[in-house]
Amino acid sequence: MKGNIITYAEGITKREIVDNNNTIFGKVIKSHQTGKFTYYYYPGILHEIRYSKLANGCYFIPESAAIHLIAQQCTNIQIINAQIFIGQEKLFTASEHFRNKFENRTVVNLE
Repeated sequence: MKGNIITYAEGITKREIVDNNNTIFGKVIKSHQTGKFTYYYYPGILHEIRYSKLANGCYFIPESAAIHLIAQQCTNIQIINAQIFIGQEKLFTASEHFRNKFENRTVVNLE
């Protein structure tokens, strides 16, 4: 399967990694209002685009127009053209990832 591998550049700070991950994958925020916790999902660039995590800080994205958005909006990342052998069952979207992670909780904006 042809696509791109995204990795972080050397010397990137942990804060930049978190900011890039939030931009690319989205984030879930926990809020405490009216005596109970509420979770809110804020989508990222890969909200509906399938990708695969190869290792910590290394992600494979099949060919898509989103790679240009990632390159424009994220700092200190490397984008490498690649062709790897990976099945469709290994690819998932960011919303699917968060849905599995928070399966026992209700998350607003997460369909």
